[in-house]
Amino acid sequence: MRSQHLWGAPLRTAPEALGAMVAVQAQEYAYAKWSLAQRTRTVVDADVRDDYARGRILRTHLLRPTWHFVTPDDANWLLELTAPRVQVVNGHHLRSLDLDEGTLARTGELIAEAVEGGNHLTRRQIGAMLQAAGVGADGMRLGYILMAAELHRVVISGVPSGRQHTYAAFGERVPASEPLDRDAALARLARRYFATRGPATVRDLARWSGLTLADCRTGLDAVADEFRVAEVEGRSLWYPPRQDAAPRPPVVDLVQGYDECIMSYSDTKDYLADPDLAGRGAPAHVHAVLVDGLVVGHWKHTLSARSATIDLALHRTLSAPETAALDAEIQRYGEFLELQREKVSAHEHHQPKGNP
Repeated sequence: MRSQHLWGAPLRTAPEALGAMVAVQAQEYAYAKWSLAQRTRTVVDADVRDDYARGRILRTHLLRPTWHFVTPDDANWLLELTAPRVQVVNGHHLRSLDLDEGTLARTGELIAEAVEGGNHLTRRQIGAMLQAAGVGADGMRLGYILMAAELHRVVISGVPSGRQHTYAAFGERVPASEPLDRDAALARLARRYFATRGPATVRDLARWSGLTLADCRTGLDAVADEFRVAEVEGRSLWYPPRQDAAPRPPVVDLVQGYDECIMSYSDTKDYLADPDLAGRGAPAHVHAVLVDGLVVGHWKHTLSARSATIDLALHRTLSAPETAALDAEIQRYGEFLELQREKVSAHEHHQPKGNP
């Protein structure tokens, strides 16, 4: 939690938080903005939206076949390193959709021409353009055409059009940078991963990055002397030598289900589980309530124009200090949404053992 910047000295801005984290999973755009704000003290939703519109925060497919936030400074080298692997993973879907290299090259050229000169287009607009050019582009087929254009650095996120995301010319949103040797890129990725996710294993890095275990071992070998290692239950856990002091418990965090403190791990994901709460059924909601870094329940929000309701499904009764810490976290979430305290309410219920 300290490495993840959820605890300890807060970062100043959402782009600073994103830069520290390398990339942040962002298919759930509303909740992903909260993931960035949580790692700061006072950033609110409007700040993140402004940074996104201005291109200080970008959104694209990298690491794995899903959306991530990334800074302009990190977009080039991360895509150079991870895009080929994502295309391999996408291979089955591309073949089933009859999207061969020639078709993707043609659609990439058409899209590049359509968005050049600051012409930011929505998914629907690009689909209509491709259909007019004689390319079948609807449903999943359009999704994979656009993902390929992102992976080939033709497009990246543009300025939103109302509530719709847009695509912009990659080179107009991302500064040119010197190519990075592959081994140097692997070392950079490993260094920044373990600095912000440690303690973690090399298998955790492989799961998070989408790269092969061999590639991840190459990256770790290059930077291993910069980290400490602990052997726990047969696993080698790498972590940074210096961290902020842990806050005084109890600490409550409302993290979204795709937050990096969850999605960055596979080999060590079990460390989030409270051993006293084993045997629970499927969670009522996707997003997690953490007490001192352990899952004790799940949550979701229901938003209107002027209010928010937080629905909490807890697996145990919280102590008075834990309840106070939860109230403080709910208040911070309301501040992020720019709502007055009385406009943010919480509905709490318990999920008994064995019940979904």
